[in-house]
Amino acid sequence: MHFITLAANTAQVYGVDTDTLRRYFGQKLRQLRKHSNMTQEDLAEILDISVEHVSLLERGISGASFDTLAKLTEAFGVSVKDLFDF
Repeated sequence: MHFITLAANTAQVYGVDTDTLRRYFGQKLRQLRKHSNMTQEDLAEILDISVEHVSLLERGISGASFDTLAKLTEAFGVSVKDLFDF
């Protein structure tokens, strides 16, 4: 399943707007990062983004790009679907 469709379906199932979806995604990202014993600095290096951007993602202020989603699946060994499993 294409992850834009997945994200849209997730929003419909939970009855949330995109701001809330970003916040849920950020919470999931923080959970995965901490479970992997990574700092925001570690994750930023793996994703080739700034630490500030990682922080923005985790706080739900910014959304992840397709490239970042792909790198997250590799970094955590999960599927894109797992990233949106709140």
